[in-house]
Amino acid sequence: MTDLKTFEFHRFVESILQINTSRNYLIADQRNFAGSRLNYPYRNYFYGIGLMYEGKRRLRVGINDYTLQAGDLLVIGPGTIRHWLDDNWGIEQVAVFFTPHLFTPPINPQFLADSAIFGQSIQHVIALDSADLVFFKQLFEQVRQNEKSQKVVAALTLAMIERIELLTTVTQPHKTSRKEQISKAFCRMVNAQYLEKKDVAHYADQLNITPKYLNEAVKESTGKAPKAIIEQLIMQEAKSLLKQTQMNIKEISYWLGYDDPSYFTKAFKTAEGLLPNEYRGQ
Repeated sequence: MTDLKTFEFHRFVESILQINTSRNYLIADQRNFAGSRLNYPYRNYFYGIGLMYEGKRRLRVGINDYTLQAGDLLVIGPGTIRHWLDDNWGIEQVAVFFTPHLFTPPINPQFLADSAIFGQSIQHVIALDSADLVFFKQLFEQVRQNEKSQKVVAALTLAMIERIELLTTVTQPHKTSRKEQISKAFCRMVNAQYLEKKDVAHYADQLNITPKYLNEAVKESTGKAPKAIIEQLIMQEAKSLLKQTQMNIKEISYWLGYDDPSYFTKAFKTAEGLLPNEYRGQ
């Protein structure tokens, strides 16, 4: 039975990308993605680094929407819910998916948990300059050529991670206003707490501001009210659970923090236009 604990790397690879593998990593490109069924929000249980060679893709990660273009790098970590908003799977793109077990001594996989680049509230899409684009293209080509050697793939993936960490470190953020700082802090907090804390007042209290000012700051920065962001995250989680697990509606309702499954069903129908079981059956 598929549940939230067992839907991990190999389940993703086998059921969605339709590839059988016993390895703790996978190199995939448009040929693999073209046959996938990734038309719903789904939760990652692994790490991923991808490179766009051409065209454009639209992606939602958590509450943020991105447009990926040729030369963009995508970085995703465990626990992230993402949703591809188009079906342009045929354009040239490549990705390496992996678990911590890719890395063996002398490389300690603990560095992944300590790395800031795989968090849920970070810069998921990086626009590469011409030099870095060449660098990553060469690394991905080497990964493809040495796909059967775990140690070589691990070393090359480590090189990618170290370069990404450098890129995100040297990027100088523009000067942010007080409201932008509040909005970013709220987004970080809500990504971590939305299943337990659904009240806007909770986040306002944590930030030592009024709910009214929080609403103003977040709406000015994101175009969405805090309550709408919380509801969006909950519905993305619900859709992921409906598609990725066999949890029943009552179990999903309780997982999402609803005491009354009928209330969850009503909220889902209002947000998505379908009952939860209708959405699952699509």
